[in-house]
Amino acid sequence: MATQDEFLGTDIRLINGDIQFDFNQDFKFVTGKANLSQALKNRLNTGAGELTYYDNYGSRLATLIGSPNNILIKNKGKGYIFESVARDARIKKITNTDITFASDSMRVEVSAVAITDNVESNLVFNIEW
Repeated sequence: MATQDEFLGTDIRLINGDIQFDFNQDFKFVTGKANLSQALKNRLNTGAGELTYYDNYGSRLATLIGSPNNILIKNKGKGYIFESVARDARIKKITNTDITFASDSMRVEVSAVAITDNVESNLVFNIEW
């Protein structure tokens, strides 16, 4: 049977969009829940339709840039977060989403349960434009 790390996958580690290397100049990797977290952040940072061959990837959060900071826009953003995160096959259940706007960034919070778990994980991302 596959382990949690195998289910949640492995990818190259990114910090602020930059590929990370070890002391031998080999790629550093991220596995398991850390990989899921990185993947969700990348998904939310990518505009919907931005990747030609992956039309279900990305989020519509960028469409909120320049919108007034009010409850309607906040709820729209929460819906966009839910819609995007729910498309990741490794997510079993989303229990909460929240978004806070700053002048040129968004603070996104997602509480979700991975398919390998019954425990909720709280993920917080800063998305900058």
